[in-house]
Amino acid sequence: MEIINIIKKYYGNLGSCQNVINEISFKIDENSVNTILAPSDSGKTTLLKIIAGLESIDGGEIKLEPFKKIVYIPTQPSFLHWFSVKENFSLINENQDLQKEIIMLLGLDGYEKHYLNEKSIGFQFLVSFGMALLSGSDLVLVDEPFTGASKLIKERICKAVRETVKKRKISILIATSNLSDAFLFSDSIFLMKGTPLDIVEKTGFSLKGERRYELLNSKEAGSFQKRAEDFFKNNKTGGLISF
Repeated sequence: MEIINIIKKYYGNLGSCQNVINEISFKIDENSVNTILAPSDSGKTTLLKIIAGLESIDGGEIKLEPFKKIVYIPTQPSFLHWFSVKENFSLINENQDLQKEIIMLLGLDGYEKHYLNEKSIGFQFLVSFGMALLSGSDLVLVDEPFTGASKLIKERICKAVRETVKKRKISILIATSNLSDAFLFSDSIFLMKGTPLDIVEKTGFSLKGERRYELLNSKEAGSFQKRAEDFFKNNKTGGLISF
């Protein structure tokens, strides 16, 4: 997928105009986990909604190929709280074999009859992610999904997400202001300043093995943290959550 010179403006009732996204261009590869790292309230959510077709643009172009179906998971995931995991899954796809495959892949086996209002933010995200997979999505957009989740739950989610990308050949685009989340989850990270939202740098990783919090003490993590902090400092941008 290629984003080409996207522009987004918001117009006020009295004729005022705010430039929210400023000619952003970047590419998302197949079978990859990508992250938009930018401050809070910088336009990340608007950008994801544009890619998902939920917001219009004022300029530029989006080439969705090779992706055929895109699903957007908001910060507050969408599902029926009074339904169990399995009941929510059945609303999307009644194929029992596929449901079982997704449940096993995401580590939700044994929780099929549990209700989501009794579960943590991390667990709720896994269910929303499972619903996206059951819908046939091959690109999943995720908006600040792990706020308030524990390190243990984040590691579990990271493992599930990266295993899913590998086995089901999909791509993920995460928007976050958390440096450690960006580093742990991603194959590539787009550093963006705001407002307006504007991409300046891209960085990638070739980390081996399972993504665990111990990696935050590695030389590569330290190098990424310095690069990111220097970037945001030079662009006079705050509002990030560091390691």
